[in-house]
Amino acid sequence: MIKNIQDPEILEINSIMLAHGYEVDVSVYDEKNFGNFYIIYRCNGVFLRIIRDRGDHYIEASTNKRNWQSAFDFLENNEKNLQKEFALSTSTATFLDTNIDKLVSKAATGLTCRKATPNTNETSIINLYNNRRKK
Repeated sequence: MIKNIQDPEILEINSIMLAHGYEVDVSVYDEKNFGNFYIIYRCNGVFLRIIRDRGDHYIEASTNKRNWQSAFDFLENNEKNLQKEFALSTSTATFLDTNIDKLVSKAATGLTCRKATPNTNETSIINLYNNRRKK
């Protein structure tokens, strides 16, 4: 459950993810640092992490919450337009509403076929989460 967050974008993303059957596993929001956030959702053994870091958005997938990989890495060549569509999208929530099931289905298949490698691009927001947990 997302608590004490009033950011309309986060609330819209959360509403869409819940409507698609995902449950919130972890949510971290830092208003003081550009409104950065990440939310980890879970559904059927797949974890999906949606990140906003300084206004940029990322979607990552994992089966164990330790090794994360871009959810777009699992798309076939003829489906790579989804990544471009996401990059050009003015609304992460609208993109997710239209494409999340396909994206997660491909990621789930890919994650079971090969081990995901750690993603180090998001270390700052992960460190923020880990530091908050220690308090």
